[in-house]
Amino acid sequence: METAQERGQSQARDGQGPIATELGVPFDSIRSLDGLEAQLAALGFEANRNALYHQARRGFHFSLHRTTMWLVIAASAATTIAVAQSETTWAHTFALAPALLVGADMALGCAHRALQHGLLARRSLDLAGIIEQATPTDGAVRRCRAAFYALITEDAGEYRAVNAVCFNQLLQRIGHDPGRELVVPPTARWLRHWIRFETTDFAPRREAMASASGVVLPSATPAS
Repeated sequence: METAQERGQSQARDGQGPIATELGVPFDSIRSLDGLEAQLAALGFEANRNALYHQARRGFHFSLHRTTMWLVIAASAATTIAVAQSETTWAHTFALAPALLVGADMALGCAHRALQHGLLARRSLDLAGIIEQATPTDGAVRRCRAAFYALITEDAGEYRAVNAVCFNQLLQRIGHDPGRELVVPPTARWLRHWIRFETTDFAPRREAMASASGVVLPSATPAS
């Protein structure tokens, strides 16, 4: 049976998991660090991005749940007035609206998913704090990597456009090379919480511009 670490590594290689860049060098400032420090810094970056991702997903599900509950209240009030003032079939049919809205909210599991994402965001931030204080040793890197892989496999599935947006937000917060921001088309940005975009690759801005102009960029992999 595949372990959590093996699953996380497979997701990272396939571009399906939260790790969109190599753990060694996720952004320019880590290039100057040695191997173990770079891996810890990269893991810390990914843990913080994972926290932003789950915070975004929590906010979406919470807003959806709250909107549904307000619609239930409004529909219940309207139903009461309609049924009291009319004997027509449509008025009694409209009385089903609150039940349908509550059923939709329960089927989507908005409240439960909001709670789940909130807990995963908290755990991601806790892991980021542990990584920041960790000593750069082989054992520490292995433990932090295993903890991160175990954490990301607890989510049912990734919404890649949400992750790309969170990646850009984190780069903007820490200061970065703008060329490393991922290009997220407007359609993907608008629908990021509704569609997973599993087969879509969000390329760094520098690579996208180079590809559009026919320029071949040198490989960022250090020479052995």
